[in-house]
Order: sequence, then C-alpha cells, then structure tokens
Amino acid sequence: MPCDFAENNLRIIDIHPPKGVKEEFGICVKHVTYEDREFAFRFVEWVHLMRIMGVTKIHLANRFVHPDLLKVLNHFETKDFVEVLPFLEPSSVPDVKRTWEARTLELNMINDCFYRVRHLYKYLAIVDPDEIITPVKPEIKTWHELLESIDLEGKKYDAYLSHNLIFPNVEAPLNPDIPPYHYILQHTRVKFE
Repeated sequence: MPCDFAENNLRIIDIHPPKGVKEEFGICVKHVTYEDREFAFRFVEWVHLMRIMGVTKIHLANRFVHPDLLKVLNHFETKDFVEVLPFLEPSSVPDVKRTWEARTLELNMINDCFYRVRHLYKYLAIVDPDEIITPVKPEIKTWHELLESIDLEGKKYDAYLSHNLIFPNVEAPLNPDIPPYHYILQHTRVKFE
C-alpha cells in the first residue's frame, strides 16, 4: 500500500556527534521571550546552575529578549555553552502568548530542538530558564549522580519524569549564607503564614 504525501510541519535535521561520542546532558528550551532586564541576571545564574548539574549545552530560540539578555546569550554562545537560534514565527499567528497557535509554536520549537540534537546527548532535558531539576538528597550534586542513584532493577527507560514544585516569589526572609543577588538560590523556601 503506498504512503500518503507527507505534510510535515518540520524538516528533520539529524545532527550526529562529530567524533561519534555523545555528551551526557543537553537542554532544549522552547524559546525565550523575556523583555525584563532583571531576567538577564537570573539567566546567568540559571546557566551556571545547569553547568554545575552537568549540562554540556543549552539549545534555545530567541523570540524577543531584552538587549542585556541578548548580550548574555551572545556571551554564552561564544563559550559554546548555549546555542541560540532565531525564532521564525509565521505571519499568520497572532502575537498573543496564550493562544492555541502560540502553544503549537512552542511544541514545534521543542520538537525541532529534540529531533535536531537528540543524537548529540545521552540525555536531553526539556526545561525553561525558570525551571531546575534538582536532586532532593543533599549528597547528590549532579544529574549524573541523580540518575546513578535511581534503582532501575536492571530495566532501561526511555524517559524520566520529575515532579513539579513551585517556589513563588513571596516575601520570605533571605538566607544570610547566600548573596542576595542569587535570585534562584534565595527562592528555595516558601513562607507560610
């Protein structure tokens, strides 16, 4: 039986590691749309936390960002830790952040990143720059150690799921052991009244 004509949304570009050796962890980010200057500082902190966790490279698309964040992205791109692609938005999609079309574009960006770089890494995480997959046990410091600590009973899995826990930006006392300019590290506790 002949196949139908394919009408794919994405042209698959398969990139393989140049020396045939996969890096351990990569990250796909749907796209960045941070117009607030303050987020440039938070992004720097997030990138360094990802590096500490064992990430080799972050792949993202630039939709629109503050000029200071663009400088940060360019800096990390020169260090070969971030890959920034242009966000190519169809002209028919309204510029509304919560429309069905906007969600479809986000999924397209994630799928594009996944299929483009999937052969470069053993593990590929899909997270946003305001999300961090963190081990709960204090003796586990990296994602590599986290995966090694999971008892898989000899089984292999294609994917792992992490639980979502939100630390809202509430008025809580600052941790005196952490500099106040570390936004992410300062927002790891919730103040309950």
